Amino acid sequence: QTMKTVEQEIERLVRTAEGLEEYKKNLNRFSGFPDEIKDNEEIAKLAIKHNTYNIRDVSPRLRKDLKFNIFLLKEIKKDATKKSNPDKWDMLDYDEAILRLEDIHKPLLENRNFALLVVKKFSPVFKYISEKLRGDKEIARLALENAGNFKHLPDELKNDSELLKEATYKNEWLYRHLPPELRDDEKLAEFVFRKSALNYKYFSERLKNNKEYAKKAVMQLSLLARSLPDNLKADRDFIMDLLNEKPALFGYLGPEFKDDYEIAFFMMIEDGNNIRQLSPRLRDLDDLAEMAIDTNLKNYQYLSPRLQNNEKLARKAI
Repeated sequence: QTMKTVEQEIERLVRTAEGLEEYKKNLNRFSGFPDEIKDNEEIAKLAIKHNTYNIRDVSPRLRKDLKFNIFLLKEIKKDATKKSNPDKWDMLDYDEAILRLEDIHKPLLENRNFALLVVKKFSPVFKYISEKLRGDKEIARLALENAGNFKHLPDELKNDSELLKEATYKNEWLYRHLPPELRDDEKLAEFVFRKSALNYKYFSERLKNNKEYAKKAVMQLSLLARSLPDNLKADRDFIMDLLNEKPALFGYLGPEFKDDYEIAFFMMIEDGNNIRQLSPRLRDLDDLAEMAIDTNLKNYQYLSPRLQNNEKLARKAI
């Protein structure tokens, strides 16, 4: 009789709000809840909010439910953004959270309507949907809004010029992944360059050699001087023109420029502290050493060992 009473009380707790409230307070024990509770949508959602790994213990019915899986994806996104900028989720390191995408009911990943909906909102899901759906142009177009999905495109779409150009106009960061012939498209290059000069780095060799683009690029971002093609690096007049307008570029040029006396002399006139960037050969030249000391006595330490033992320079530095 006592056992029967206990069973009746348990049944009552399951069916009443009072019983559900007790379960809500113990979500960390969700895996041990009765099956009928794991099938309760309200409790299951609370359990996933508590810990998205609880998806593995919800009822088979809910695991197959389209709306429930959309809810799951939203919670995964929240998990991924707790430690980072929530506005940049697709750009973040969310490896731990993304693992939970594997717990989505597999047949849903072969459902086109589901794929269209979730790829638009959560583009990393693209890599998990079926190969057939990844070859769907409409779904692929949505996925390409996150440039990182390019590697998950089927080979035939990676060479679809129309699709890739259209996607790049919506997301210029896709440009770096495009095949060489598309990165040689002048109109597309102009568009991505206006968005960010950094895209100069991914231009075709022909467009990289365009002096107008090259100059604009390094004027906006000095580090792009390292991306200049060899033809422009060998163009002394072009390099001197850049340095004349932006002397700070000198620090981003290659070692061959740090060993060029004419350029070094010009840079030392601009600022004697540039001695520290010169090659060992040029830091052993008397005239450049004197310019460095005249600018800043601390530059004595950057002179060659021979000049550091020069009495005249040493007296100047003291």
